[in-house]
Amino acid sequence: MNTQYATNNEGFVTVLLDATRGPVAQCVPLKWPTAQVNFTFGNAGETPAALLADNSTTNTLRGRLADVNGPMGLVKRGTGTVTTEMQDASNTGVTSVEAGRLRVVGPRRNGMTVSAHYLRIAPTQVKGGKGWADSNMYNWGMNEFQLLDGSGNVVPWPSDKQVTADNNGAGANTFANLVDGNISSRCLVKNVDSSKTSPVLPPVTISSVTGFTFSGYRWYTSRNNSVDMNRTPVALQIDVSDDGTNWTTVDVRDVPWVEDSFSNGTNPGLLRGPFGLSGESTGTDTLYTLPSEYFAAGTSRDSYAPALVARYFRFEPFSTLNPTLNNTAYGWMLGEFSLFRNGARIDWPDGTSNRVTTVGGSFNTNNNSRKGNLANNKTDDPNNGTTPGTLERFFMLMSPSYAQIDAGENVEFDAYGFWSAAGGGYDTRLPTGWRVWISQDGSSWELLDTRADMDDELTPAEYTLQGPWNVTRKFPLLNANNGASNALGDESPVAISASATLEIAADYEKFGTLSGAGTLELVNGATAEINAIPGGSRSCATETGGSRCCATEPFSGTISGSGTLAVSGVATQAFDNATLSGVTTLELNGGVVTGTASAPGALTVACGGGTWFGTLAARGALTVTGAPVIGLPSAPGAAFRKTLFTYTSIDATSAAALAAATFDSSVELPKGLKPRVNVGATSCVLTIAADGTMMIFR
Repeated sequence: MNTQYATNNEGFVTVLLDATRGPVAQCVPLKWPTAQVNFTFGNAGETPAALLADNSTTNTLRGRLADVNGPMGLVKRGTGTVTTEMQDASNTGVTSVEAGRLRVVGPRRNGMTVSAHYLRIAPTQVKGGKGWADSNMYNWGMNEFQLLDGSGNVVPWPSDKQVTADNNGAGANTFANLVDGNISSRCLVKNVDSSKTSPVLPPVTISSVTGFTFSGYRWYTSRNNSVDMNRTPVALQIDVSDDGTNWTTVDVRDVPWVEDSFSNGTNPGLLRGPFGLSGESTGTDTLYTLPSEYFAAGTSRDSYAPALVARYFRFEPFSTLNPTLNNTAYGWMLGEFSLFRNGARIDWPDGTSNRVTTVGGSFNTNNNSRKGNLANNKTDDPNNGTTPGTLERFFMLMSPSYAQIDAGENVEFDAYGFWSAAGGGYDTRLPTGWRVWISQDGSSWELLDTRADMDDELTPAEYTLQGPWNVTRKFPLLNANNGASNALGDESPVAISASATLEIAADYEKFGTLSGAGTLELVNGATAEINAIPGGSRSCATETGGSRCCATEPFSGTISGSGTLAVSGVATQAFDNATLSGVTTLELNGGVVTGTASAPGALTVACGGGTWFGTLAARGALTVTGAPVIGLPSAPGAAFRKTLFTYTSIDATSAAALAAATFDSSVELPKGLKPRVNVGATSCVLTIAADGTMMIFR
């Protein structure tokens, strides 16, 4: 596992590595900034490992937890609060809150804050077009690049900053002009061995041993002469790194050209920005989301919408497989642009092919190239590409350009893709980099996806599907509590030590079997779902290289706040005098609940398929909905009696539901014994006795 050694002045995050891979002491500091961006914390070993958050002040974790070869867990220590905004957790190691507070929040629209030692500026297109170069072979230029804090203030570059390019990059004037604080001094960049048709706009890297922390950026154009206009980036990607080798994309940005006029000479650059950090990159999730109108109906327990909704679609390629890479003249070609739902292609609504328009470039109509072919529900032609007059293709002769589709109505989808065409140049004109935009009114547009350097993921064969690429999981749902979280793995057992707190400040969080004597706090109506998993006893890592048993005991602590506790799964969740002071609704959706618990007020028990074999004392009214399932002992005596619920009152409908309860079919009682549920004014009791036996309750 790659780790980097550093600490943050607010604390540190460490990874407990696989104990079989080195010395006994395995507590290795992981560079704090990495926890601030899209990063996966995984266990490369086979023995349990954990991400350790140990601090007495407030820190924030971002990224995701995942098992790789062995269980990956999360351990919270220290008396302070650690807030986790992690998403897409798939780990099964133990989440252990040993001290202080672990606060789980949902995804938020506000951007990220990033700390790093390396920042890479990688333009993907300039105004002059993909691969453009001037007569001196310079590809792009910029006067000044500035970092911004969360309030939009300029963050000074550290005094030890350096600006460099890789082996293919060279600078005019000096690279240092990019960060010298002078918005009139130019930095021009070119490929060392380039020609005017070079495919790559060489990136520039700014590095510092001290490092820098920022929440946004802005930059100034070069404008000393008319050529500088064509050198101006109109699309770029910003990456960060802590070692100069492993990079994380923190923004992909389209910067439309703004017409400019000036006199030749040294001129101040025009401001571009400010821009926040989206976290967008191919294959990763964003830390912001779409406006709510773009989400298909879901539930408050969904981290992501089941589908997105839009009427207008814009496809904007910026590079192709073109061997000459002179895209300005060569253009791009597709068969159909397609939407998908649950893996299946969706037909475009009737008439969509009549509502396809293009902007920029020149549309080529040779060999049956038609604008409507982009959305006419045809992905092949009757002659399989052998007859020019029947080809299914959409051919834009020049770039930059884009196509726009009006579906005529809102369409629900979760992925998109496109089909290669047929005929001359269909393969080399296949896009390898593009942006996809969506809109509901054709005026306000949202960036759906950006992909670059997709050469190795494409199949340049006639009428072949490229993709599809899922986009729903890029955009988290935001609800009353900032959305449903997935910070903890659905099968990660949770152990909360006495005096420690796990706070659910999201609409919904699901995790494995719950144990410990601490507090589970539900904020603002949050739902915590316990997924009772087989083998709820798990091992978690220790700093001495071994493992210890976690989540083996019942939960004997308090569930405070106000919200819903749901139990699901296929195994047992046990309580031992637990206090459900913040639980307004107890959902029994799966698994078996055993042990003892109390609720200080009224309680609703919603029966959705789970089994109840516990004893719960409600100091208020008890309401029961659904069809209760009652557990049975494996070896009852001749006269078994167990109190299921006590309460101050119960309504007639709830009493009838309990009296009509069914019993756990997986337990077979000895022949002749019969279970019954007896519902009284203040208690509900399970009895098992020989059929025909009369039992009297006082």
